[in-house]
Amino acid sequence: MTEKLQKIIILVGAVLLIPLTVSIMARINEIPQEIEEPASIEVVDKIQILAQAIQEFEGYYAGSVAHRNNNPGNLRYSPLQSGKRDGFAYFDTYELGMEALEHQIRIGATGMSRVYRPDMTLLQFFNTYAPSSDNNQPSVYYQFVLDTTGFTSDMILQDLILV
Repeated sequence: MTEKLQKIIILVGAVLLIPLTVSIMARINEIPQEIEEPASIEVVDKIQILAQAIQEFEGYYAGSVAHRNNNPGNLRYSPLQSGKRDGFAYFDTYELGMEALEHQIRIGATGMSRVYRPDMTLLQFFNTYAPSSDNNQPSVYYQFVLDTTGFTSDMILQDLILV
């Protein structure tokens, strides 16, 4: 192909593309410049809500065993723990301790736990999580959580992960 023919092809191509480009630009200008954002959807993380209620009931405050161990749920064991102290798991940071508590709840709600089942009611959960054999009062714990969170008595662990 000669250089002159190449220039003609480029020129013809450009001439043919101009109307297309003008058409596209016209359509772009028809699109509203301000696009309304969709209404925000608030996603409530029920696992975090339950974890916060557990932390409160467990007495996480400066000087408490839970606080010294960075263990807001007073977990006895977690795969995230750094070790054991005072009969409970301890974590390097509060964030790791909270992550471990939320993990414990989440694996129960999803059926990944050997101890908790997704179809357990919250009362059944607390009978296992804080058994009376450890000098706990699971029914008091359960009622505190219901009062604190607004969760209902018929809620099961699986409900914590359903939107």
